[in-house]
Amino acid sequence: MPGQNSVRLQRPSALPVALACIFVAGLAAGSLFQLQRMTTFGQRTIHPNNTRVADSDLFSPWIGTIAALHGQDPYSASVTEQIQVAIYGRALLPSSGWDPQAFVYPAYIVFLLGPFTLLSWPKVYFLFALLGPLILAAAALAWLPVCLPGVRTTRLLAVVLVVTSWPALWSYNSRQPSMFVVAAIALSVLLYSHRFDTSSGFLLALATVKPHLVLLLCLWVLPVAAAQRRWRFIAAFALTLFLLVVGSLVLVPHWISHWIRATIDYSHHSGKTSLLIFVTGRHAGPALALFLLLAVLVRLWKLGSVSSDSPRLAYAAALLLSVTACLVPSNVWLVYNNLLLIPGVLLLFHRPSTERLPEMLRRVAQFSVAIALVVAPLCAAISAFTGFSVVLALLPSFVNFLLPIPVTAALLATDPGAVSQVLSVHPAGVSVATG
Repeated sequence: MPGQNSVRLQRPSALPVALACIFVAGLAAGSLFQLQRMTTFGQRTIHPNNTRVADSDLFSPWIGTIAALHGQDPYSASVTEQIQVAIYGRALLPSSGWDPQAFVYPAYIVFLLGPFTLLSWPKVYFLFALLGPLILAAAALAWLPVCLPGVRTTRLLAVVLVVTSWPALWSYNSRQPSMFVVAAIALSVLLYSHRFDTSSGFLLALATVKPHLVLLLCLWVLPVAAAQRRWRFIAAFALTLFLLVVGSLVLVPHWISHWIRATIDYSHHSGKTSLLIFVTGRHAGPALALFLLLAVLVRLWKLGSVSSDSPRLAYAAALLLSVTACLVPSNVWLVYNNLLLIPGVLLLFHRPSTERLPEMLRRVAQFSVAIALVVAPLCAAISAFTGFSVVLALLPSFVNFLLPIPVTAALLATDPGAVSQVLSVHPAGVSVATG
């Protein structure tokens, strides 16, 4: 009505967004060129007589699945040797220094990969190259209405940025199962926010095929669901996980103890470590990780009740996943687990905070994200003219490897008491006018 305050939503036109998407896709092509140069360099220097067609993070669980379906123990030394011979051309010694490439997944991944054992490995390798971008596009589209409600025109650009990011390119190149876990988590949270509890619980249980990626989220959301009497979500999660575990125990008896032993051995020989230990060292790292978990616990406690449609749900999920990215074992080269940062990065682009420290950390995190997006295509462009170098290959991964620190710091600095006001009122790209 005239004389009353009105809100006009000013959104960018579709043409600039489309042009931006085309530009970003071009940059991603350059990044992919850089990544292919990196992997080709590795093939020449490791073992030139091996084509390494099997060199993929998907190969180990795929071979382990075939072994389990044929009555073998996928954690056994014979299956591990088979995997290593296919990838490296020989079985590795414990002191070799290479990634041991063993089956270290919970045995119930067999039920997810079983249908793909009907295909030859080259066909599976090609199929997952096609599925990867589609899966991550689905993950981004699932997070957008949770983290950026009301922003529609720029969703295409956000999806393109996610799909063409350096962690995403690493996932496609290695056929990394983490991207399917990331998508399952995103869809689970989206369905939870719309109270589709059965489907949400089912997907969250499937995401436990990489339990270290979803553990913190499960430890938070299950008690919250119990407090809200959302028994269908809890029942769907528990029943799905129960059937997966029991069914896999029929195929691979005693797999739980074998899996724990294989995981410990793999962690010892792979050389992977958490980001916090990498930055602060093996003595201060665990203490800092404990401090971080306590800080998150305090934040979530102050957050209070979290309804399914509340912006606090997006904040809690983003915070837990970004902390997970800080804690899970990784290394400078393998940054695919940074796909867990998608919701946290999206929340960085809400309206500014009124407090100085949160706003400063938010701007630092935004700048870090921008650098992480730009440095990979920049290095690809330089290497195209000057030739391949290890420094150019390492820089994009190193920058992306450090990204969880500023994102987590910005989320932790957000005042939980003001989350609803900061995250739900007038998201980025929306301006308020009074008439």
